[in-house]
Amino acid sequence: MEKKHIVCFSGGHSSALVAIYCVDKFGKDNVILLNHDIKTGMEDDDIKRFKKEVADHLGLPITYANYKSIKNPDELPDQFDVCMDNGTAITSPTGHALCTAFLKTIPFEDFLSLNFPTSDSLFDKAVPCIIYYGFDKGEEVRMVRRSSHLGAIGYKADYPIALRELRITDTNQIGIKKPNTYTLFKHANCIGCLKAGLLHWYVTYCLRYDVYCKGIILEEHVAGDYTIHRITRDGLTVNISLLELKPIFEQMQKDGVEATEHQSDKKFGRLLRKYQIEAVNINKPCECVL
Repeated sequence: MEKKHIVCFSGGHSSALVAIYCVDKFGKDNVILLNHDIKTGMEDDDIKRFKKEVADHLGLPITYANYKSIKNPDELPDQFDVCMDNGTAITSPTGHALCTAFLKTIPFEDFLSLNFPTSDSLFDKAVPCIIYYGFDKGEEVRMVRRSSHLGAIGYKADYPIALRELRITDTNQIGIKKPNTYTLFKHANCIGCLKAGLLHWYVTYCLRYDVYCKGIILEEHVAGDYTIHRITRDGLTVNISLLELKPIFEQMQKDGVEATEHQSDKKFGRLLRKYQIEAVNINKPCECVL
């Protein structure tokens, strides 16, 4: 039986390039575009447009492995809902952020175990597969970590963008415009990412105040002294809540600080210091993986 090539098709530009590469190399009948749909409003609508256009261009359906097999994105929980339900926003028992674990990791591994089992009793019947990620050059640590995790449960991973020269390096080459989210954000992550830095949350405050308020409610609800952000104060690393940051971000917005992730971390850090904020984490991608 032909080996299956599973593309972790997140909706980001890099994962689209990997999908194009795999179809070119292995043929569409041997490729699966695997996605975890995100709740309506937490994923830019244009990402959903982009995913569909790429899939249509390749002549493939998108295979969804969603939280609790929920098909309608309107009915899915978001990152805040998952954490509220579990009373924490820090980590799951496996060490992942809860939103990553429940919305992506668990559905992904359930999909693999159901469709590509690797247990001893079923191994001979299993369809062999390779799992592909859109990690870029310079993300060696992520690649090692992902390969180690998948290897431990019996699967192989590959990273075409980091390891090869691709024929298509921009979806504009095939007439598909990148998601609009890239005009303001560096990554196609959830809006209000619980693992992102202060710059992402400043942009969220300016552009999606409703999402920012959900973050405030989460911090007030969860057990312990958890906050999404930490800063340096008097030489010590301390928590700072979104509620405390709100008047600071409000003043920054009034002062004309640009609401985009496409600015220097050092420059944004200097701006924060004008408002008596010494940031620990300015601009960090969530690093969610399927």
